[in-house]
Amino acid sequence: MINLAVEFAALVNFIASVTLYTVANFRLFEQLFLLFFVFLISVFR
Repeated sequence: MINLAVEFAALVNFIASVTLYTVANFRLFEQLFLLFFVFLISVFR
């Protein structure tokens, strides 16, 4: 039972870390995507 609790805590910690990492880098990814989108529009114009 203790092992299960440790596994669950590790899983929750992993999910929280991934979520925080994604939220922290979301603006960077958004800027890169917008730059790439503008680049594509200018190329195919």
